[in-house]
Amino acid sequence: MSYISNALDELLVTSKLTAAGLARAGAVSAAHISRIRSGVQVWVSPKELTALSEVFAKHIQGTHPHSIHAQLLLARLKDECAGPGAAQINIALKSKVGKSATCESAPTKKPALPPRMQRNLDIIVDHIADNRHVRDLVETTANFCRSTHPTQRQF
Repeated sequence: MSYISNALDELLVTSKLTAAGLARAGAVSAAHISRIRSGVQVWVSPKELTALSEVFAKHIQGTHPHSIHAQLLLARLKDECAGPGAAQINIALKSKVGKSATCESAPTKKPALPPRMQRNLDIIVDHIADNRHVRDLVETTANFCRSTHPTQRQF
């Protein structure tokens, strides 16, 4: 999936809204929400981010639309950071006092891969947005990796 789809799903759970309820609240259309959640579309306009933030803030006690907007914007920007050089970009949320916030979605330092494996992954990144088959393959692989502990995998 994408960062924006994950952020949207988390906010839907937290707000106890359904996608249909979010659409009825007037943030964006139901079809658009579906495309974002499925990962087909990762671009969300600034106007849509603001509308989503306001709807979620009304349904999540104690939150301000600006903090939700920042969370959604962070996710959208992370989705845009792909391809060669993306590892050199660091995007983080700041708390109200200006210090970096520690959050689960913050990028973690991954070990360097062998050059051949890195080239293969770069090719996948270049094609994932345009090719449904590549997206399906990556999603299936990710689900496999999530479902098993690394020591239990048999290849």
